[in-house]
Amino acid sequence: LDGCLELAGVPSGKVRTVCSSIDKLDKEPWADVREELVGEKGVSPDVADAIGRLVQRRGEPMALLAELESTSVFSGSDKATSALAELRVLFGYLEALGCLHRISLDLSLARGLDYYSGVIYEAVLLDGAVAVGSIAAGGRYDSLVGMFSASGAKVPCVGVSIGIERVFAIVEAKARAADAATKALSRPPVDVFVAAAGGGVPLVERLRLCKELWAAGVRAETPFKEKLERRWLENALEAGYPYMCLLGESELAEGKVTVKDIANTEQVTVDRADLVATLSRFGVPVDAMEAASRARELAGEGPGAKEAAAASAAGEA
Repeated sequence: LDGCLELAGVPSGKVRTVCSSIDKLDKEPWADVREELVGEKGVSPDVADAIGRLVQRRGEPMALLAELESTSVFSGSDKATSALAELRVLFGYLEALGCLHRISLDLSLARGLDYYSGVIYEAVLLDGAVAVGSIAAGGRYDSLVGMFSASGAKVPCVGVSIGIERVFAIVEAKARAADAATKALSRPPVDVFVAAAGGGVPLVERLRLCKELWAAGVRAETPFKEKLERRWLENALEAGYPYMCLLGESELAEGKVTVKDIANTEQVTVDRADLVATLSRFGVPVDAMEAASRARELAGEGPGAKEAAAASAAGEA
C-alpha cells in the first residue's frame, strides 16, 4: 500500500492519514473516501484519482498478482515491486498448504499503526446473515520489539489479534437464529444419550459408540465416567434427550445396541451396523455435512471447519 501511495504522488508525511481514509473502503464508497481525502486531508484531486485507480483492486490472489506484475505501473516504486515479490512468495506457501482459496488480495487494506512493516491481513466471516466486519487482524512488524530493547535490534514478528466481542456477537446471533428456527429452546443440543446397561461395559466402549455416531452426523454424548450411576440415567430423562443407546454386556458380545425412544418408551435391539439407519427411522436428524467433516477428521485429513472464513491480505512496505 505504501508503494501504491508513493506512485500516486502522496507526500510521505501524509501516508498514514491517507491510509486511515482508505481503510474505510470496506464500509464507504470510493466517492465518499475521495471527498474526505480532498476536502479534509488536503490531497489534490489528481492524486486522489490516482489513489483510486490503484487501491480499488481486489480479487483472487494469483490472478490479481499476475495482473499487477504484468503492468508497468509498479515499476516506478521499489517499495511496490518488493511488496509484489514478497506476496508471490507468501501465496506460493499458502497454495502449498492448500489454503490459498481462502485468501483475497485487497489493495485497499490498511492498518492505522506505524509499526507494521510488511504483509497485513484481516479475517472476515463469509456469512451475510451476520455483518460484523473483520473478526481478526494483524500483520508483520519487524521493529516493534526493538522499540522496547536497549539494543534496538530488529526482531521479525508476525501477529494477529482476535475480536472476541465480535466473535461472541456472531455466536449469539447464530444461537438466536437457531432457536427461532427450531422453536425448541429447551431441547438439548444432543439427540442421543449413550449409556451402559449394567456395570460390565467400560467407558471406552461407550466412547467408541459415540465416535461411530458422530462420524455418521448424529449428535450424541456420554458422561466421562467409568461407571454410570443411576442418577445419570435419571438426569438424562429429565434433560429431555429424545433417544438413548444402551450397551450391555450381551449387546457388546453380540455386536448389538439397544435403541430406546424415551418419549414413547419404545425400544428395539439392532445390529450395530444398522444403528444409524434405525435412529434415522426413529426420527433422529443426521447432519450430512457434519458426517463428511467427521469422516475427514477420522481419515486424518485435518479438522473440518463448518464456518467459512477468509483472510484479506495486502503488502505494506
